[in-house]
Amino acid sequence: MVLSKNSRSTKQCLRLKFLIRKEVANLMYYSPILLFRWLNLALSSTYFIYLFFITDHSMLGWQFRYLTIWALTANCFSSALMLNAFPKVFTDSKNEIITSIIILNAAVVFLYWRLHFIDPKLINGDNARIWYLDYYLHLVGPVMQWIDGALIYGAFKKPLKSFKYIIILFASYTLWIELIVQPYNSIPEGTVTSGLPYPFLNNLNLIDRLEFYSKNMFFVVCVFFVGITATWVKKQTLNNK
Repeated sequence: MVLSKNSRSTKQCLRLKFLIRKEVANLMYYSPILLFRWLNLALSSTYFIYLFFITDHSMLGWQFRYLTIWALTANCFSSALMLNAFPKVFTDSKNEIITSIIILNAAVVFLYWRLHFIDPKLINGDNARIWYLDYYLHLVGPVMQWIDGALIYGAFKKPLKSFKYIIILFASYTLWIELIVQPYNSIPEGTVTSGLPYPFLNNLNLIDRLEFYSKNMFFVVCVFFVGITATWVKKQTLNNK
């Protein structure tokens, strides 16, 4: 009887030690991730609030005229979503939302730097950006979202639904600037029209702008399929181990 009790007590102690080690291991693994996600949320929220106060509120659309700010706003939401800020909402569509935000950030980085290296005035006009703001919005912030969304969380698991979200997102922005922002704003001015948020767009007629939007959409689709392929390869690699 004594041996039986001692044996049971020993098993309980071993089980308790195992559970403690498991919890410590989980804590050591998740703590850096949580810290990273809190940092992501803190940075995106801080820049969002800062830009809200320095924007020209006399312009219809405020800072939301820019695709970059759509991405920044989405990054705030994504960071909160990663921290389970909405435990009973967006559960079924979380992967699709994260995937579409990753693609949105890819589009921002590609478009901004491609035009920036041609001529910074194409996107900023005569207004010089603050360097740290510029690099966060168009490089650091997006990279942090890619790390969290693609590498840590594991996006691109629901390609068909995600693709629908992506199409809706980019179509919404295009309609927003063409049908609402442009008609009700007079600056920036270009050689063809005025009111579109990026100066170079005002130098293009409607047909040329539609061609530009179509080419960018093609890039978005390509990045999306790269993400799907990378996710599939990763899954196959893990399954073969």
